[in-house]
Order: sequence, then C-alpha cells, then structure tokens
Amino acid sequence: MDKTLIFQGSQLPLQQLLEQLTYYLITGWGIVILIGTFAAALLIAIGFIYWFSGIDPKKGKNMVIGGVILFIAMQWLAFNPPWQVILG
Repeated sequence: MDKTLIFQGSQLPLQQLLEQLTYYLITGWGIVILIGTFAAALLIAIGFIYWFSGIDPKKGKNMVIGGVILFIAMQWLAFNPPWQVILG
C-alpha cells in the first residue's frame, strides 16, 4: 500500500474544511461591512433630522459626527480586510 495516497487522502478533508471556513469568514466579513455601512447611513440621516428639526440639535450633531466616523471606519475596513493586512 502506498503511504502517499493515505497522506493525501487525510489532507483532503482538512483542506476542504479550511477552504469552507475561509469562505464563511469572508462572507461574514462582507455582511459585517454591509450592516456597518447601513448603520452609518441611518445614523447620519437620523442625526440630520434631530439636528435640523430642532428636536435635539446637540444630540443630532453628535450622531452625524459619529455616523461619519463609522462610515469612514467601515470603508477603511472594506478596502483593508484583516487577511490582506496580515498577509501583506
């Protein structure tokens, strides 16, 4: 019996597992970026409503600033995912 075939056979399921895990992590990362971007847009929109309607101008201004910071962070993370930063 050839030991190379046994070794390759035992490697195949592990390789498939790692590929599936990588796929799910990348998909999850995309979902997190999508949710973060929508949250930033919603935060900015609600902040503008609070700010310019006079409901709570200070809170609205802070929400707009926070939404812009969140949006910038999400865009930076979208263009620089962790696996790209680590692997170079």
